[in-house]
Amino acid sequence: MSNVPISPPLTSAEATALRYLAAGYTIPDIARRQHTRSTTVRSRVTRARHKLGAITLDHALQLHAQQHPTQSTVTTRPN
Repeated sequence: MSNVPISPPLTSAEATALRYLAAGYTIPDIARRQHTRSTTVRSRVTRARHKLGAITLDHALQLHAQQHPTQSTVTTRPN
């Protein structure tokens, strides 16, 4: 048996925030879309990063994409 601790799964809000970030949305963009505050979105992203064991946000986005390749993606942010 492995000694690697199993982290709790991401909440749907945490996963959604990561998907929006990966699509190019900013934290304020995501907050507006989700009718919440930027600090709430930032907290969700930070919790997701910790749960994934990532050091940086980019690392968290990579890990999430690798672990959930079939999850629906968010439409890329219009320029």
